[in-house]
Amino acid sequence: MTNHEFKVRLFFLKRRLFFHNRVLCSALSEMKYYSFPRGNYRREIVQNLIESLGPVAHRSGKDDDTLFREILYARDYYALRDKDYFHFGMDLSLGPEKRDYVCWYELLNYYEQLAKLGSKEVYDRKELTYELFHRFYGRELVYIASEEDQAEFETFFANHRQGIAKPEGSMGGEGIKMLALSEETTPDLLWESVRESCPFVLKELIHQDPEMNSIYPHSVNTIRYTTFFHEGKLTKMQATLRVGRDGNCVDNATQGGLFAPVDLETGRILSPARDYLCRVYDHHPDTGSAFEGTYIPKWDELNRIIEEVVRIYPKQILVG
Repeated sequence: MTNHEFKVRLFFLKRRLFFHNRVLCSALSEMKYYSFPRGNYRREIVQNLIESLGPVAHRSGKDDDTLFREILYARDYYALRDKDYFHFGMDLSLGPEKRDYVCWYELLNYYEQLAKLGSKEVYDRKELTYELFHRFYGRELVYIASEEDQAEFETFFANHRQGIAKPEGSMGGEGIKMLALSEETTPDLLWESVRESCPFVLKELIHQDPEMNSIYPHSVNTIRYTTFFHEGKLTKMQATLRVGRDGNCVDNATQGGLFAPVDLETGRILSPARDYLCRVYDHHPDTGSAFEGTYIPKWDELNRIIEEVVRIYPKQILVG
């Protein structure tokens, strides 16, 4: 048994032994309830969720204030995110049987521990990701480590009139800049605008499929595809469409983007989209493009690529 295989098996053993080790936080949730004034960001998220669910949110007969209090409690005790409260029927019963559910924040911890079993750095550092998977990228990417790489930066713009700069280690679309040459803007002027952002990756722009472009044309609309690959077996876990809005060049929910679940086999968008505040969108607010029922183009090709990608670096058993 290799060291990696041992760590994988040990991790699963630990999860079985400690799976139900949740902390009861009733007092903490009550403190949170009284510390969140009306109009607070947290209350707004829950209120938007309740309104988006319509009659389902009040099937228990509880008023909004009671639902908010119970959601805070369930978040601490069961490690769930707000919408799990309704999905798992906790509005109808908060009995001990509900402890058997694997709720979002416990699942997130589970994902994080699985990710550590491989070499997460390969995915955290985009230049390393590009080294491994460059044949799937379809575009150029260069790593600008320091101000000593100015020549490489300017060489990039000798071949491309536009590019995207993303700071190393940034998440959620933070710090991303669109760079473009013009009669007034030369490569050295662009360099001056980003030199303090080193290290960063500089990427060639992608021209997305016309069908994806019709949903929203100002960002590259992406699929977040989560996979689990262990002992030669691939499990496709979930896929989510992410699109930008309001003229933004990124699709991250934390930057105002929208997201919707996608059927793993067919590529069909399964529901209306939501934003970070749980507001629901049947159609894209900028383009009018419908979400639910629309099919993602070239879905079979994407699934074929997924089969290849997971086998290139099998040490990382969870990706996405």
